[in-house]
Formats: sequence, C-alpha cells, structure tokens
Amino acid sequence: MVGTRYVTRQVAALLDYAKSTLIERSRRLVRQSSAGRTALDREAVTELIRLTDNLLRQYGRDIEEVDRTTRCFATDEFIVATYIAEPSLALYQISQHDHGENISQVFVATWHSASGTPDLRLYSDGPWRRRFRSFADDSLDPGPAPVLH
Repeated sequence: MVGTRYVTRQVAALLDYAKSTLIERSRRLVRQSSAGRTALDREAVTELIRLTDNLLRQYGRDIEEVDRTTRCFATDEFIVATYIAEPSLALYQISQHDHGENISQVFVATWHSASGTPDLRLYSDGPWRRRFRSFADDSLDPGPAPVLH
C-alpha cells in the first residue's frame, strides 16, 4: 500500500513537471511567434513588398487559376508570389527552399492599395532577408551604363 502511494505521488509529480514544462515551452513559442511577427517595422515591410513587386513585374510569370491569377517566379533559393485577394488587397509571399526539398514561408504580407498600408502576416527572422535583398538589388540593378567612345 505504501509503495503504491509513493509511486502514485512520483507519477503525479512527474506529470506536473511535464505539464509545467510543456506550458512554459508553449508560452515561449507564443512569445517568439509574436516577436517574430512584429520584428519588422512598417517601413521594412513596405520595402520588402516593393522589392518583391519589382521582381515580380520584371521576372514573374502569370499562372491562371480558377478564381485568380498568381504571378510568381523562383530562383535556386526563393519562391516569390503575389495575387489579388480582394479588389484592393494584394498578398505577397516569399518562401525559401532548400534544393526543392524543404519549403518554408519566410514572409507574407498584404498591401491595401486604397490606403497604401502594408499588413505583416508572417515573418521568420534569419539570414534569408539579407540574401533576398542582395539578390533583388543585383537583379533589379540595371548595371553601369556603357561607356561610348
């Protein structure tokens, strides 16, 4: 009898510990998600949308779907896409892929054309932003003007 109570108390203590650990981890994940979602200010979101829009205008291809047209392009590291969600609302997304195997969205935002304001939906912090910015700058830069003799 005494052994059973001891085991019961130990199991209860382990369950309480596991539950509190799980709750704390969940709280940390929520805090990290919230921090990640607001990690960019409006100016940075607008800049990423502008770069994405310029790349899509220059290199994008339209994919006709039943209810919408998606403009997208892909590189060896990024998949970039946009579509009109509502008459004055465009959705922009950047996904990063690892040799076509692991694809993860790193940026999703909407642009309200009537008000000219962005709304950040998803942002994953990391080195992708620097690489994307570098790629966009290199791709959109017209290069030096030719020297005429």
